[in-house]
Parts: sequence; structure tokens; C-alpha cells
Amino acid sequence: MLNLDDLRERVKKGEISQVVMAFPDMNGRLLGKRLDAHFFLDFVVEHGTRCCLSVFNYDINMRVLSAYPLEIWHQGLSDFLLVLDWISLRLASWQNKTATVMCDVYDDKQSNRVLIPHPHPQVFYENKSKLKSTSGYGVKYHLLQTAPEQKYTEGFRKHLQASGIPVENSKGEVGIGRHELNINFSVIFSMADRHATYKQCLKEVVDQLGISDAVGSGCHIHLNSNINFAQLFKHFLTGWLKYAPDVMVFYAPTINNYKRIQTGSVSPSHLAWIYDNRTTAFRLVDKGQSTRIECRIPGANGNIYLASLASGLRGITNQLELPLIFEGDVVTCYLDLYLHEQEQFEKHATDWERQ
Repeated sequence: MLNLDDLRERVKKGEISQVVMAFPDMNGRLLGKRLDAHFFLDFVVEHGTRCCLSVFNYDINMRVLSAYPLEIWHQGLSDFLLVLDWISLRLASWQNKTATVMCDVYDDKQSNRVLIPHPHPQVFYENKSKLKSTSGYGVKYHLLQTAPEQKYTEGFRKHLQASGIPVENSKGEVGIGRHELNINFSVIFSMADRHATYKQCLKEVVDQLGISDAVGSGCHIHLNSNINFAQLFKHFLTGWLKYAPDVMVFYAPTINNYKRIQTGSVSPSHLAWIYDNRTTAFRLVDKGQSTRIECRIPGANGNIYLASLASGLRGITNQLELPLIFEGDVVTCYLDLYLHEQEQFEKHATDWERQ
């Protein structure tokens, strides 16, 4: 990570020539401006910069929406203000001589009104320091390449590490060309920034390599509490559970996302929490100080800022009580086995039926 003094020194030495001011749009994708580094230091650091509200009027394929959202239209496609979040300043090592910094998006006419909720520390619950995303945070991606993929995953790890995003490991996953790359834990709002930067890095690196990347499989988020499985942690989990149906559009923002969520797969099809069971939406992992909850719902293209963080924090604010843990039993296991047998039979025509 960088601070302002580091940036000034690197710009002076010619090691950084441009700064990307980034912010998440309504889909959690990064948009922003690319500024000359000297102009950034001489002017933008003190005065900030602005963008047009029209940038929020594009779908995921950058097609203009059929109609401007009412508020954007009524404001006459005016500007919004980008406010720098200095703790997110980092190198973007996969780009040439580039630094990047996340920004909060404020209404230019009402400076205290946040338009797009990039999770600045000041807007978080007062006990935020007791919650953190933990090791095992991973996004699954596909490399559409027939040759051995290690040289590509090695490049991802190298660039993320050099850009202030510590990597734990990468590994092959179930499915042709499918991989998983896990990044190390951080405080909760910083982890959402890492998630957005992680995806941006992979998309740009594979474009440089001339291969295809589909960052659109699963995204598993692990949340840990410094105080073991205490009440604050339980409230957050309860918010996750209670509001999951309300924020599914942020977990799974495209129609194609829902083809991943199927019964009989390791994608979550049951809205429950349980110890070490990958078929439920929330899996309790490990013991003692390492106790954590894994949220298995999001697709890799999910908006982590709005889904995972907002619903959990609402659970803390409202002091929600955790429902009973889901308990499977041997009868359920046998029932699932024979229902699966019936399902497989119904998918195929037998010789007897052909006759």
C-alpha cells in the first residue's frame, strides 16, 4: 500500500506517471478517471475531481439503458464529486507506472450526501473493528485455455501481491479450466475494495495475455470476529440470513448467475447455517479464535459492498436473534440419495421405453 508521501516520491522518480481514481458502480464494477500523476498531485489532491452522472446509466455490457433513472434525469445529468479514500491507495502493478485509489461518490450539490456506497470507514458500525473478512476469501474463475494454466495464475498472484493484495494460494477447481485464487484477510471495508481490485486485475491481465477469462463463478466470503462466536458476530450472521432474499440482485446481478445455484451441487440452495456443510448458504468453519462464517451465495460478479456488508450490518443495528442451526440427519441423507436416483431416471430414456 502507498501513502501520499510515497506517491509524491515515486512520481518524482518517474516510477508512477498516472493515477486511477476508481469507484464502484451499481453493479460493483470499477469506473473512474485516469489522471496524469503530476496533475493529480498539484490539483486533485486539494480540490478533488468530478464526473458526469451519466456513467451510471450503462448496463454491464456498456449499453445505454432505455431510460435514464428518474433522479439522474431530473438533475440534468449533472456532476458528482469524487472524494479520495487515502487508505486504499495502492500500485496497480499490472498497468504501466500506475497507482490507483478508491473514491466515495458524493452529490456535488449536497456535499454530505453519498450517492454510491463505497464503504468508507466512517459510515461503518462503531464496533466494526471486531469484524474482519478472514483467510479463505476466494473467487473462482475460468481460464478458457487448453495449455497448462500455471503461468497465468502465477502472474495473477504476482500482480496482486505487488499491488498490496496479499495472496494465500491458487488451485485447480472442479470443472474444465476452473481455478480458485484465495486472498488474505483484512478489515471488512478494505476487503470489499480488494475484491473489486482483484477482479479488475484479472480482467486486464488476461486481456494483455490474449486469453479469455470468465470471472463469473462463485465468490466465497469468510467473516471472522476477534471475540470468537460472540453476540456481535451472531447479529451479523442473522442479518446475512434474514436479508439474503432482499439483496439477491446484488449477490447474483445477472440472470445467468442463477444457473449456478442448483440443488445437488456445492452452490448454496438452502438458506440456512450449519457446521462445515457446503450445500447451505452459510457454513460455520473452524473453532476458537479461528471461528468464521463462510457466505457461499455471491457470484464472482456480485456487488460485495451492497450485499454482504449492508445486510450483516443491518443485523447488528437491529440486534437480530440468530435462528436455530440447521441439523441434517441420516433419514435426510437417504431421502436425498433416492430422490437423486429418481431424478437421474427421469432424465434418461431406457431400452424398455424405446421399445
